[in-house]
Amino acid sequence: MLDLTDYTEFSYCKKKFNLIGLIGRSFNNGNEAFFSVVKFCDCWFNCEGTNINQIYNPLDSNSRGDILMLFYEGI
Repeated sequence: MLDLTDYTEFSYCKKKFNLIGLIGRSFNNGNEAFFSVVKFCDCWFNCEGTNINQIYNPLDSNSRGDILMLFYEGI
């Protein structure tokens, strides 16, 4: 969860956000590859090309490469 309560300037802006996805990059034998991790029905899935695998923690993908972008949803 991302909590911006102390940093939000306007009262009508959302202040708390949940992570719902990320895009990352990894290198395999010098080749650059991209992957995404998405939340669907309260489960996390790692997607690389046509390979889709359920995972338990979305940030575990950082051990395989760099996280390039995070996606959040206001709550």
